[in-house]
Amino acid sequence: MLKKNVKLIVIITIFFFVFFLPMIVRCLIVKRRRRRQRNRNLLRMLMEIIENEIDERSTSEALDPTILAKLPLCNFQASTMEAADCVVCLSEINDQEIVRFLPNCEHIFHLDCVDMWLYSHSTCPICRCNVVPEEVSITIQEDEAPEHTTTKGTQPENTSVNIVLH
Repeated sequence: MLKKNVKLIVIITIFFFVFFLPMIVRCLIVKRRRRRQRNRNLLRMLMEIIENEIDERSTSEALDPTILAKLPLCNFQASTMEAADCVVCLSEINDQEIVRFLPNCEHIFHLDCVDMWLYSHSTCPICRCNVVPEEVSITIQEDEAPEHTTTKGTQPENTSVNIVLH
């Protein structure tokens, strides 16, 4: 009887090792391959998303020079405007310096500093807001000065202009 039980145990063990163990190993291998493939696919998708995001950020096109020329300029007046620093050059904007005003976000910068930035970007250096102006109401007030008369072929003299943005 004992021999019969041992034989049965040996037969079951052999059967297990011959049939079930390879199936279990095969299932584990397939499962591992699927997990690796899924991880590769997820990694590939993540890399594509990152590359697209980098491409979108790095292809920030320069601002069209005609649009750049239309952005408002004004003389910084310390008496009427809050003290400001130019974040491009990190220096203070002094009284009567010419500054460029970005209408969408209302940030101001030294003219040369922001123009250099806008030669390679189309966004504000501070908030990354699109610089292309949306509809902006601009009132131009000329200083009280005598009217200039010109003769044919000559240009009128420049007058001082204050720009009020609404």
